[in-house]
Amino acid sequence: MVPWGDVIKAAPEVASTARRLWDSVGKKSPGPDVVNDVDGAVHAPDPMVARLEHAETALADLHAQMLAASEVITTLAQQNAQLVARIDMLRKRALYQAIATGAVSVIAIVIATAAWLARSS
Repeated sequence: MVPWGDVIKAAPEVASTARRLWDSVGKKSPGPDVVNDVDGAVHAPDPMVARLEHAETALADLHAQMLAASEVITTLAQQNAQLVARIDMLRKRALYQAIATGAVSVIAIVIATAAWLARSS
């Protein structure tokens, strides 16, 4: 069974944490841009420069993936908060319906008992 009380209490915190994650990740830059040669001359690539450029490209790709993932997390947290609110509303509605059903049942029993007593007298 799902502990809905705990889920409902944690939903706003999850949403705000995801929002803070999105804000902090969105503010970070992916890293320095690669500066091209000014004279445009073709040089033999230095292995270290090639490795550095590859690492910078990979870092930029990872940063883009991190941005996308944090956006998905934020969206999921917002949807989770909405789901929790709706589930809480449905839980309350089911409680009210159970109370109403119980009250109607008690009234029906009282009426049936009164009718039975009236017939037997």
